[in-house]
Amino acid sequence: MRLNRAQIRQYFDDGFLLVEDVFTDKDLQPVLNDFEVLVDEWTDKLYKGGKIKNIYKDEDVYTRLASIEREWPNAAALIASRMGMRPTLVNLWCSKKLLDTAEQFLGTDIVGHPTSVIRTKTPRTALMTVPWHQDAAYFAEVSEVIPLQPTAWIPFVDTTVKNGTLQLMPGSHRSREIFPHHLERDVGHKKSWYLYIAEDDLPSGNQVTCDVKKGSILWHGNLMVHRSTENYSDKIRWSCDLRYQRPNEPTGFPAEMKLPPMRKANDPSFRLDWEHWSAQQSFDQSIEKYRELQDDEFDFSAPGASWLTRWQKYWEAQT
Repeated sequence: MRLNRAQIRQYFDDGFLLVEDVFTDKDLQPVLNDFEVLVDEWTDKLYKGGKIKNIYKDEDVYTRLASIEREWPNAAALIASRMGMRPTLVNLWCSKKLLDTAEQFLGTDIVGHPTSVIRTKTPRTALMTVPWHQDAAYFAEVSEVIPLQPTAWIPFVDTTVKNGTLQLMPGSHRSREIFPHHLERDVGHKKSWYLYIAEDDLPSGNQVTCDVKKGSILWHGNLMVHRSTENYSDKIRWSCDLRYQRPNEPTGFPAEMKLPPMRKANDPSFRLDWEHWSAQQSFDQSIEKYRELQDDEFDFSAPGASWLTRWQKYWEAQT
């Protein structure tokens, strides 16, 4: 999808851009179907594990997980930590509409970033309400350059402040600074994997609430200060974050982790064969690699996560 000059300028000036009516319901339905499969798989595990007594088979993708969570309050967080990169999500990630836009930000050489994930914002769930942060704070420190990593935030339902849309601080990316982040688990959310910027450390400026219709995309960068508000509706707000960057730039992950090529400047006809590529590479999601530290199949706390260690050491050094 081609942007006009004003849209591109807005993305770089404000740090985000809303592009409306990009995908049809038909485009997004395969991913929603996979969400249903994912919930079904974990519902079966939770039922067999004695965590829930009802499987809520008659409910749909927008209500079932919420009902499960009323029995076992950790269900949404558990699924969020076990998302994986499923073929339908890969197809969306590699879609021409997204890559055409990403190319206008990054150029013709594009790779996918590993923290491309689904979000399961169930109603009134503290662990699914994301505080003010910058995405770059979740990656390893880079001493020389903070790479440009555009994110396509795609909701699978119309989103407003009622069901948990995004709020952003326009221009907060311009300083090229990563603001100090705290660990949310230190202020009451013991199993939270989220970071947050304290009120006193937030940059000055406006806070904008973006209503995003299903089929639209909210693009933002990795230095944009933003948050996801609480869901006060009675249905689940499904969404996904799909990230991109240039090859040969810092990723915030171990150097040995290879990123999937999405577009190649020297090969305009290139198309990623995900099944073949992923079978030969180590491409774990950011939380997946810590599973070996978890004795409990239903633990979602991400022990040993690098971003938690990074900011814990940062604050220890301040004292």
